[in-house]
Amino acid sequence: MIEMKDIEYVKAIHEHSTLTKAAESLFITQPSLSMYIKNMEERLGYHLFQRVGKRLVLNYAGEEFVKYGNDILTMRDELEMTMQTIKDKNYGRIRIGIPLIRGSYLMPPVLPEYEKLYPRVEVQLVEETATILEDRIMNGDCDIIIINASNENANLTYDKIGTEEILVAVPHDHPAVATAVENPDSKYPKIDLEELKDDRFIISTNDTKISREMDKLFSQEHFHPARTIKTNNIQTAVNLTIRGYGVSLVYENHYRNLNLKHDNAPKLFSFSSPSSKSDVIIAYRKGMPLPKYMEDFIELAKKFFSTALQFN
Repeated sequence: MIEMKDIEYVKAIHEHSTLTKAAESLFITQPSLSMYIKNMEERLGYHLFQRVGKRLVLNYAGEEFVKYGNDILTMRDELEMTMQTIKDKNYGRIRIGIPLIRGSYLMPPVLPEYEKLYPRVEVQLVEETATILEDRIMNGDCDIIIINASNENANLTYDKIGTEEILVAVPHDHPAVATAVENPDSKYPKIDLEELKDDRFIISTNDTKISREMDKLFSQEHFHPARTIKTNNIQTAVNLTIRGYGVSLVYENHYRNLNLKHDNAPKLFSFSSPSSKSDVIIAYRKGMPLPKYMEDFIELAKKFFSTALQFN
């Protein structure tokens, strides 16, 4: 018979590839984990791993084991949350997935207020890219994720908390700054992409939404940047723009919360009509019974996001 611990231990080895790192994540010793896996495979009657160098890699049986095992762990978590809610509405755990830069300015004002409401709820932050967070919530590693909406996942429930504009950041002394015109669809003036045709575009690989918007825009405008460079750090992209190294695309709220004080801070412009915008959402697994403390976190987050940030 397969035990819950079997799934947890196999999943840990799969995620960490080595027994040593997996054992550390499980807070047991490496020999104990090795012996457990040996006894487990003897008990089950089949092997789940093959050794490749120093790494343990799932074989076909192991892949199926983890695939269905993730579903079982997710169902277990949902059952535990339901039972915990029935037992005590003011005690539990909430795992919040959020991209690193957005978490840096959204979580500090929200979490202290949330702790006043639920001092006994354990909060865990999972800081990854939006794409990884969507995978992690489906694997049961997050309860709630706060991201920019991408392609809608039928297995998630989406709660929109606002809309923000995607802008192009241009060096403050760029000749194109003088050519900008009013955009009635945006509070920012519009700049013609042709004015930037000889510039290097700094492309964020950390946010697939912005990357897709850039690809879509270039296709619509039949525009091909002369040069590109990729980075997964929005701070790096903006700092490169400050130094005149190129132009970059940024979310308005990300940029504002970088707290740039330089006289040579980049100028922000819209770059399309209608302006390019992105919904900011809170998402959780469809059909998942939300404990009261999770519902209240969502409401608190929505209240803060809609008032403290300058959403369009």
